[in-house]
This record gives sequence, structure tokens and C-alpha cells, in this order.
Amino acid sequence: MISDRAVASWTIRIALTLSLALNLFIAGWLMGDWLRPGPPMPLPPEAGGPRPDMESALIHWIAPKLSSEGRDRLLANWQKVEESSTISNEAEIDSRRRALRDMLRQEAFDAGAFDRQMEALHKAMSSRIERLVSAITMTVPELSAADRKVLADLPPLSRIPPPGPWRDRPDERFPPR
Repeated sequence: MISDRAVASWTIRIALTLSLALNLFIAGWLMGDWLRPGPPMPLPPEAGGPRPDMESALIHWIAPKLSSEGRDRLLANWQKVEESSTISNEAEIDSRRRALRDMLRQEAFDAGAFDRQMEALHKAMSSRIERLVSAITMTVPELSAADRKVLADLPPLSRIPPPGPWRDRPDERFPPR
């Protein structure tokens, strides 16, 4: 017959082993959660990810730097321009780029068709800039002197961070000239 002391010894060993296993499981779970990487970054446009609308991103980069009244006016004017605009969008520009790539891949090259397609792409891209200029031109006369100073102190377009999730990084990626 097994003594009570032996039974108690085995019971304690089993309880300690289960406790150790449970503690290791919980510690692994917590460490795995802590070490897990964040959500995946979206694919860049070149790899098939969404292509951000540069003008909209630019407007939303400028707007937070203005006063609340200036921001409201800029966004309202941008909305007016976008609603009244029936010209060129990203899909049209992408289709024109694809057509140009297809032309370049063909054995028989048609220089005239290539020139026409380049002209159409240039026109589509220029209309995007015209929308941006129109929204800013409508807004500037309505801005206060402080907001106009903010616009004057913005870096040139070549120094503005590209749209996307990396926009919130510090500006050392885009040092002043």
C-alpha cells in the first residue's frame, strides 16, 4: 500500500509540473504578442498596390498647417473643384501608361501613335495639376495673413514627402536644401 506521504509527494509534483507548463504557455503567449510585427505595409503602386491621388494628398498635407478657417476654406474649394472636374483621373493616366508600355514592347514601332499617346498622357497629367492650382487659387484670396505666411513658408513641391503610410515619418528623409 502507498503511504499518504508518497501520494502527497506525487500530487505536489503533478501540480507543480502543470503550473510550470501553464506559466510557460502564458509567458510564450505574452512574448509572442509583444514580439509580433505590426500590420503589413501596403504594397507600393509599382507592385500593384493602391496609387494615392497626389493632389488630394498634397491638399491634405497643406490643410493641417493652416488655421481652422483656412483649412475649411481650402477643403471646401478642393471639394468644389473635384465635383466640377470631369477631366482625367488616375485610371485614365494608368491606362495611357499601359498603352505606352505595350507600344514599346511591340516589334513594329509606330512613332506617330507613340507621340499621340504621349501627348494624351501629358494632357491628362497636366489636368491634375490644373485642379490643384485652381483650388489653391480660389482659396488664397480668402485666407488670413497668417495663413498666407504659412503657405509662403511651405517647402517646394520637390521636398514634400510622397503620399502613403511613410508620410508621418520625420522630415529628415527630405532635408531642406
